[in-house]
Order: sequence, then structure tokens, then C-alpha cells
Amino acid sequence: MSTLVTKKRVVTFIIILFAITGLTACKDGARDKDKHMGMFFDYMAYKLDFTPEQERILDRIQTQVKTIKAESREQRAASKQAFVALIEADELDTDQLQSMMDNHQQRMEQHAPKIMPLLAELHATLTPEQKSKIIERLNKHEED
Repeated sequence: MSTLVTKKRVVTFIIILFAITGLTACKDGARDKDKHMGMFFDYMAYKLDFTPEQERILDRIQTQVKTIKAESREQRAASKQAFVALIEADELDTDQLQSMMDNHQQRMEQHAPKIMPLLAELHATLTPEQKSKIIERLNKHEED
């Protein structure tokens, strides 16, 4: 498999990971985002029946995600305010929206190298059954 295809799959996995982390809602998560993220990672480890080694790697991934979120908190807040202003406007400024999307993509690409080595390390430990469960979930997510 080419490295470009592998890189695209890893980036897709990262995007899905962030999307699920960001969009999954629960009662406690609405008040405590870190607790919510922890619940998500715990649930993933449970559903995939992770070994202690895999759980340690997942903990390192979670720590890195928290660090990235903390580092970008002010930038995310500014982006949210700008997005709210776009929504409140009488007419949608598509150029501004495209610029915001481009900036978001740049931030994702900036942070991906911090996560990819950890994802590769976790991937190397996955059993065929765990990989199958992930693929099944991705296919189900695609259908929803």
C-alpha cells in the first residue's frame, strides 16, 4: 500500500477520532469536556477489548489530544466567535467561510504529526479482530 494512501487513512482516522470526541454528547460531557473525552477513550478501550499495553498507548494519545486542545483553546474561541458572526449576518460571506475552513484544515495538518506516531504505535498492536471492529464501526458511521 502506498504511503499516500496510508497517510490519507491515518488522517481520516484522526478526523473521525476528533469528530467523535467532539460530537459525542453525554450528560457529564456537557459540563466537563475532559471527563467526557476520558469516557470516550474508556469506551473505545472497552469496546475493542484493549490490552494493558494498548490502554497505555491510548492514554498517551488522550494526553496529546488534551494538550492540543489546551494549546488551541483561544484560537478555537476566536473561530467560534467568527462563525457566530457569519451566522448572524444577513448574507453568508462564503469567502470568509472558506477562509475559516482553510484555517481549520491547516490546524489539523499542524497537529497531525503529534498524533500520527502514537496512532501508528497503537495500530501495530491491534489484533485482526480489533481492526475488524474498527472497520465495522467506520462503515456503520458512514451509513448514519
